[in-house]
Amino acid sequence: METEQRNRRIVVGFLAGVILFTTVMIFVVGPQMMQLRDTVEEQKLLFKCQSVEDGNHVIVQMRAWEKPNPHPEIRVKLAGVDAAPLAEDVEDVQLQAWAAKHSLDPERALIMGEAAHKTLLAFIRKQNIWMERADGQEMSESLADDSEVYLFVSGTHVALKLVESGLVLQDVAGTGPYAELYAAAEQRARDKGRGLWAE
Repeated sequence: METEQRNRRIVVGFLAGVILFTTVMIFVVGPQMMQLRDTVEEQKLLFKCQSVEDGNHVIVQMRAWEKPNPHPEIRVKLAGVDAAPLAEDVEDVQLQAWAAKHSLDPERALIMGEAAHKTLLAFIRKQNIWMERADGQEMSESLADDSEVYLFVSGTHVALKLVESGLVLQDVAGTGPYAELYAAAEQRARDKGRGLWAE
């Protein structure tokens, strides 16, 4: 008899727990998640990287709950950094001009341009990304092609990671909120002989 009563109490307790969990999910968590979803969509906070052009430019698209995605794809530039252009060989005019501008060997610039591109491909392609506009405007404002932005993937600052790896340079013309971080990261890459600074 005691065993039967104990089993009944266990079953009743289990059912009560299920009912409580379901109630919380329906009336507390559910509305909060819906509100978060609406906030993300309204303020245009969450994007997806659809493709990577080079170490400077990526193609992004705002996430949407409906399919097909009605939002346009937009070409944006990583703010505050300067990557070597992609080129087939060292004779490329743009590559040579970039290397001369930064007093770097074109052969090394060619390799680092490819490395920056491949690193971005592996790191952010098809990933959800958060963006900050370099001009300080809200993401909810119209975002045009070639807008300069700061990208973040799972809390990682994408451009900063590239600078720390010695794959891109700080854009010395940039005066954004991360300029000091980029400068310090580039100095660390130089000191440790990474990427462009490898012996």
